[in-house]
Amino acid sequence: MAGKKSKGNWTAVVVIIIGFVLYKTLFDDGGSGKQQVPHSPVSVARMFPSSTYGTNGVRNDWPNMTEGAVSDSEDKLAKNYYVILDDSGSMKSDNCATGHTSRLSAAIEALAAFAEGLPTQANIGVMTFDGGNFTELLPLGKRSSKEIRDLSRRVVAGGNTPLATAITRGYEALRTQGASQVGYGEYHLVVITDGEASDGEYPDTIIDRILTESPVDIHTIGFCIGQDHVLNQPDTLSYQPADNVQSLRQGLQDVLAEAPAFTVSSFK
Repeated sequence: MAGKKSKGNWTAVVVIIIGFVLYKTLFDDGGSGKQQVPHSPVSVARMFPSSTYGTNGVRNDWPNMTEGAVSDSEDKLAKNYYVILDDSGSMKSDNCATGHTSRLSAAIEALAAFAEGLPTQANIGVMTFDGGNFTELLPLGKRSSKEIRDLSRRVVAGGNTPLATAITRGYEALRTQGASQVGYGEYHLVVITDGEASDGEYPDTIIDRILTESPVDIHTIGFCIGQDHVLNQPDTLSYQPADNVQSLRQGLQDVLAEAPAFTVSSFK
């Protein structure tokens, strides 16, 4: 009887230790005294990356085929880059934007250079917050660098940073494109931002959904904000800080470098 009681005590101690470690991991601020960002709890997808779509090679259930498919086999393999361009009020600043009138103009020029480096078959689309109106300036399609540069005459910085809604809409655009390509090709959601999400717009839920149900890759370039951002999640998302125009352009070029190259023969 004494042996059983001792064993039970040790079991209780182990449970308490495990609970304490989990608590410290999920909620402790490491003794920095820094207040934690009030977003939703850590998700299953980020605690256990093996549950994400990309780690399950046999899955091919994305997207839900509700639309007609294109007939050209090369178009089915097109790479798609949907860009969420932060045009909030802070993008008016010229800090970190040497040679440009604002961070926004620097970002547009970097996007134009990015477009020049895209493969011939690639599609690019651009959406801005537009004060909460979420304007799709360029739907997904084959775009020239001139079309991107011309955005500087259409975009005016102002308003907040509604990241969750913007990412949701960007994902829907990629889902529609995925249906038209019968799930073939690549799908990239690129976020260029210089600030944290507005209250009520933390993107945890939509990020979890994208990671678990789709092959969409999410890339974030934090312009003039360093490493401290809700989208800086090294285990699941690609995040690159950019403290000047050159690193901003390099961050976009790295998005291309991260994308593998496929041909029709790759799927035969």
